[in-house]
Amino acid sequence: MLIPNLLAARTKANESAAQSFVRNTLTAVETKRDSVSGKLGTDTDCKAAQGKTEDPAGVTSCTILYGSKDNYGVTLAMQDTKTFFNYDGVSIAKAAAALTVAGLK
Repeated sequence: MLIPNLLAARTKANESAAQSFVRNTLTAVETKRDSVSGKLGTDTDCKAAQGKTEDPAGVTSCTILYGSKDNYGVTLAMQDTKTFFNYDGVSIAKAAAALTVAGLK
């Protein structure tokens, strides 16, 4: 009984860290936005955008997607390969599939 509870707690902690990582990525992207033209940067890796060298625990990858209308999104994949956290230009949501450029708002 104790092991499943510990595993669930670890999963919840990893997911919370992943959501925080996405929020920090959004801050990094907006910080690098050109203040005159409003143009976005070119980083596609969340770690690079934040100046970090490692993903948080439980995270496989995190990518910044740039749309054609000076918009962007972020998709983060968890190690279970079934859970993603996506920012589509509006909100961060847990999903079963990665965000694509076509899904940006």
